Amino acid sequence: MESPKQNYRAFILAWHQEHGVLLLQAEKKKKGLHFHLPGGRVDELELARLDPAAASLAAAVRELLEETGLDLSSSRQRLTRICFGTEAQQRLGSRFFFELQLRDADSLHLQCGGEE
Repeated sequence: MESPKQNYRAFILAWHQEHGVLLLQAEKKKKGLHFHLPGGRVDELELARLDPAAASLAAAVRELLEETGLDLSSSRQRLTRICFGTEAQQRLGSRFFFELQLRDADSLHLQCGGEE
């Protein structure tokens, strides 16, 4: 069974004004072909040195880089935590969501391998 620290998750709702929401396509045995937001587990090391909200932000930045190649480590201020009402937050538990407005320059950065 997982320890409570391992239950924290962080997800990014990344969207572009013209192109819409960024969803990742995956295929797994149990779920089959599906789409999901970038994100994943908050590491125990992140939780050991940061409070849950800050650790979740760090995890969101890390997961976005791992899953898309987009590096926001020097521009974390572009991520805004999405806050929910009390009832919704209770259902979400230890899941944190962040919003990111994508820019055209983000895709240029990825296409050029980080060179400008």
